[in-house]
Amino acid sequence: MYCYKCGCELNKSDHCPNCGADVAAYKRIIYTSNYMYNEGLERAKVKDLSGAILCLKQSLWCNKDNLDARNLLGLVYYEIGEVVAAFSEWVISQNINNDRLHYKKNLADTYLKQFQEGSQTLENIHASIERYNHALECCYTDNLDVAALQLKKVLQLNSHYLRARQLLALLYIEDQQWARADRELHKCLLLDVNNTTTLRYLAEVNAHKKADPEAAGAGAPAAKGRRKKDGGVIKYTEDNEMIIQPVGGKRPGVDGFRFPQAITGGIIGLIVGAAAIAFLIMPARVQAVRAQSAEEVRQVSAQLDQKDATISDLQSKVDKAADKASTKSDTSKTSTANDNALMAAAGAYLTDAKDTDSITTAFDPIDPATAKDGAGAGFTSLYDALFPLVRSDMLDKYYLAGAKAYEASTPDYATTIKNLVKALEYDDASNPSQAYPQMLYYLGDSYYQSYQAADSDTQKGEMKDYLSNAKAYLQKLVKDYPKSEYVQDANNILTQIPDNVKAADIFADADDADTADSASSADSSSDASSAGSTKKTDSQTSNSAAQASSNNNASNSASAASSSQQNTQQTQSSTAASSANAGQSQQTQDAAAAQAAAQQQAEAQIAAQAQANYEAAGMTPEQAAAQVQADQAAGLY
Repeated sequence: MYCYKCGCELNKSDHCPNCGADVAAYKRIIYTSNYMYNEGLERAKVKDLSGAILCLKQSLWCNKDNLDARNLLGLVYYEIGEVVAAFSEWVISQNINNDRLHYKKNLADTYLKQFQEGSQTLENIHASIERYNHALECCYTDNLDVAALQLKKVLQLNSHYLRARQLLALLYIEDQQWARADRELHKCLLLDVNNTTTLRYLAEVNAHKKADPEAAGAGAPAAKGRRKKDGGVIKYTEDNEMIIQPVGGKRPGVDGFRFPQAITGGIIGLIVGAAAIAFLIMPARVQAVRAQSAEEVRQVSAQLDQKDATISDLQSKVDKAADKASTKSDTSKTSTANDNALMAAAGAYLTDAKDTDSITTAFDPIDPATAKDGAGAGFTSLYDALFPLVRSDMLDKYYLAGAKAYEASTPDYATTIKNLVKALEYDDASNPSQAYPQMLYYLGDSYYQSYQAADSDTQKGEMKDYLSNAKAYLQKLVKDYPKSEYVQDANNILTQIPDNVKAADIFADADDADTADSASSADSSSDASSAGSTKKTDSQTSNSAAQASSNNNASNSASAASSSQQNTQQTQSSTAASSANAGQSQQTQDAAAAQAAAQQQAEAQIAAQAQANYEAAGMTPEQAAAQVQADQAAGLY
């Protein structure tokens, strides 16, 4: 027992040991509630459910938090078929137990869980309540026969429904079927021995039995009502039906009446014939019908399969056509954008070859990896002529932006990744720049740090490819540049990446290309570097990254004239010597001639591409050529 004021456990004293409140009256109330609960429990054990309900209600009136009394009251209600009332008490008990200060195990939770798991029981209870309400409506409308049928079905679903059985007994009393009423009332007494309604109905039935012993019928069948003679007929009820029988009539097989033998023989013959048809002829007929039905089903199934195959084929063709149209549309849009960007870059280069900012800005929308995919011959030729001239500037632009973002006081790893990935696309894979190892390390570390900076496991799951990319770049650095100053830091990061993370296939295509096209790649790189070395000599920057890229171009120029077996130190010495003697006349003339040839080739490619664009717009070849000459005269390109 706990104090009603502070919740402290009470002892034998009349005052709370914690707050000092007077609990003498409170204890008497609790004792009274427990006493009434015990009284109700004893009555429930001897099937005095009406008395148990009264005692338990008094117990709850004294102490509404008496969970044992409330749970027992729900069980008593359920025993007499009052399921809704039982559920109400158990739900109230459950809520009180959840809100109280001292929680304890409550049987109401078990009762409710059992009924929620038994879906069939709940359906039966719901159906019995609906039928009982229908029976009441029928009683109000004086449709007693339908009410009796509904109540019988209610008792089939819930045989403990006391009110339904009492109402059925009352209908039998109304119809003066005393034997049936007596039987139902005795079943009611088995549920609740002291129910006042049952006892009142039973007293009335017993009174009629004493007044009319013949009606009670000690040996009369329970299914028959009282017989009445009315003139020349006898009237009696049987199973809610009025039977009218003449006084002198004879019942077949009971009062000596028999069917003639001819009729009996004919009936037997019909029965034998029907049996022969059923066992001999019908099986073959049924088998034939089944075979025919199976054949029709097979034919229909074959037709459906053929139609489904046709539909699938047509749908596949439609999907392919739609994909082809979508791909063509995307390719056309990309090709148009690349054409515009390439023309703008070529124009900027021809206007001022030293204006690297304008050239790189115009060339920026073109993706080197996919620039020539599906492009025409004119675009490809112009791109091949212009790309070697701007490659070094594009490399410097993206490398400087990425390195600046990485080396900032607060590194911007996203910007580093964006720019250095672009820079690697412009770097020559067969003869990379001196800043190549540095870019590999910056990229690998940026991917790793971005993954580590993720706030939650969900974000790390979305960025799991960052670890694969980091591993790929760092392994490339360790493998190809073992003497680089970044190798030790790269190995430290690789040890922190789990072994189950697979490196991304970033350099797979590049490695294959290096193996297959090493000779041609070296020549192309050498020519491009020779053409760009003079331009880079005049625009040297103080930044170490720009110097590395420029020195790489000078190294390529020297390697075209010297032996291919020179080491890195000799290449750097040659580059320094070439830069120091850039003023020599022979080198100046060669560089000027190469630049002039490249410029003439670029101008020719631009003019050819412009004429092709004019012809595509609807001009004749003569009109297009005239327009190109006019544009050249105006200095547009």
